[in-house]
Amino acid sequence: MHIYVCFSELIDKLRLQRNQDGTTDVIGKIFLEWLPTVLDTYITYCSNQLAAKTLLDEKKQTKQVDDFLQRCRESPFSRKLDLWNFLDVPRSRLVKYPLLLKNILMLTPGDHEDRQSLVEAIKVAENMIKVVDRRTGETKCLHYINSFEYLDDKQRHPLINEQKVLLCGGLLKNNKGMKLHVFLFEEILVMTRMVTRNGNKVYQVHRQPIPVDQLDVEDLSDGTVKSSGSFRGAFTNNQTYKHTLRVHTLNGNGGGQSCSLQANDEHDKKQWLLQLRSAINSMENGNTTDMTMQSIV
Repeated sequence: MHIYVCFSELIDKLRLQRNQDGTTDVIGKIFLEWLPTVLDTYITYCSNQLAAKTLLDEKKQTKQVDDFLQRCRESPFSRKLDLWNFLDVPRSRLVKYPLLLKNILMLTPGDHEDRQSLVEAIKVAENMIKVVDRRTGETKCLHYINSFEYLDDKQRHPLINEQKVLLCGGLLKNNKGMKLHVFLFEEILVMTRMVTRNGNKVYQVHRQPIPVDQLDVEDLSDGTVKSSGSFRGAFTNNQTYKHTLRVHTLNGNGGGQSCSLQANDEHDKKQWLLQLRSAINSMENGNTTDMTMQSIV
């Protein structure tokens, strides 16, 4: 079913419930019946968003396409929003449904006929978001993994192709000032740098991927300089070293790697530390990690 058809059906059902004075007595029942029918459509739409965004960014590199989109953005009908804002509306609207229904529930009398339907619809909406997020996360994992380029077969760790959850991804700098696209999957950390092959952007794996069960992370205070992973030489002597952390392998596993990384700011650094430590703790405790991907860019 097309995403537009889904919303058209919802609007039609809501309009049929509207009284002559403009009020509506039943909302929860409509959502309770409608939400399950659009689950597959939402999964397909949201799972394809990353590929769609990648394609859109590629097309924008063409001057004619970029000029056309710019003129559309400047037109009154677009409200100064770009194309991606409109393409992302279904996903952003989905996550607002539980809040909308909860607000309606708070204003619904305890003996109202629609109250129980509202309670059930909220549960359905929240579960639906979890399912869509999980399936979207799996698709994102596959998208990035398929974009990896390996310089050495030793980098092809068997865990990489098994990953279903991308916990965190974003840009960090190494001790030479090189920009790295870092991916923290549920079971393995992969550091890459973006390169272009035949006009397509791919992620070239940098160094050996580190399994989370062999990973340790250290918070480096501002100004810290160590022989392993020093930022000396990447910056001028007058510049302090801020927002840095270090990842390394335990007990010499994975080649005894150690890599110092610099985040964009203190907030990004804290987010990376939180996600890395959470992944390590979950692995140690055998817990299932949160299925939500975090982008720290």
